[in-house]
Amino acid sequence: MLKSQNAKKEADENFCHACGEVIKILAEICPKCGVRQNESKSSTPMVLNVIIGFFGILGIGHIVKGRAGTGISFLIGGLMLTVLFWTTIWIGIGFIAIPIYIALWIWSIVDIKK
Repeated sequence: MLKSQNAKKEADENFCHACGEVIKILAEICPKCGVRQNESKSSTPMVLNVIIGFFGILGIGHIVKGRAGTGISFLIGGLMLTVLFWTTIWIGIGFIAIPIYIALWIWSIVDIKK
């Protein structure tokens, strides 16, 4: 019988996903076996990119995820395309910005998974 099966864990502890050893919740790597613990993967940044991107604002999900530089780049690119669209729509050129914006939007959704 494994030692970890008999071990009791405290409120700030968890079991290693690989070896079952009791480790601290905040531990990224198990001190016994060296296996990296699974990070909690929140879908909030992706949902933000999808929903808010529909309204013409990109990059918010990246900023929430802690990637401010990338988020600001997507935000500036999306806002520039939105302004280009609305200022040139009356002469028909603005329609060129729509597929570019959609491509940028999809790129931001795919990039948030990294």
